[in-house]
Amino acid sequence: MDAIFGTSSQHVILATNETLSLAVQISRNLLQYFGADAKIIDPDLSSRMEEGDKIFLSLGSADQMLSTASELGSIFIDKEHGLCVRGVDRRLTVYGFDEGLGAIFLRPGTHKTLELVIWGFDTLGLGLAARMVPMLTGVGQPDFLIVGRESAWKGAAGVHALGMFDNSWELADSSAVLW
Repeated sequence: MDAIFGTSSQHVILATNETLSLAVQISRNLLQYFGADAKIIDPDLSSRMEEGDKIFLSLGSADQMLSTASELGSIFIDKEHGLCVRGVDRRLTVYGFDEGLGAIFLRPGTHKTLELVIWGFDTLGLGLAARMVPMLTGVGQPDFLIVGRESAWKGAAGVHALGMFDNSWELADSSAVLW
């Protein structure tokens, strides 16, 4: 996941009013730990932004950033069922919308950029997922994590799924675990 911080391009954090406080915290941490500059903008203005790696802060089941992005990767939202992960064998694992459900994952962006998506079904899930933003370089971290409310007191034992993507942005056969 720390691959997004290994680029020299400017970071853009897309945040709504509901997620603004987390965006400011992430921006501060990027400056403090990486010396990286970040711009916080409204997602509605993102269509004008063509360059730079993006960090999406997304909240709720009807969020368009995830529900319209199913062609971009293996993790997406089905508004009726929950957070979906398309596995190695193309089978879907669905994590029903529940208090504290959150996810953080990389996906390919436009113009050869990366996007780090931080999503929560509710503010608890978004906060738990945001805790997983990498703050140290050189420390191995999965490309995606799906957390539940149990993560607040169980730590890594409260993770529902984690793993790496292959070069086609599919779940890597030997390094993805879904519970």
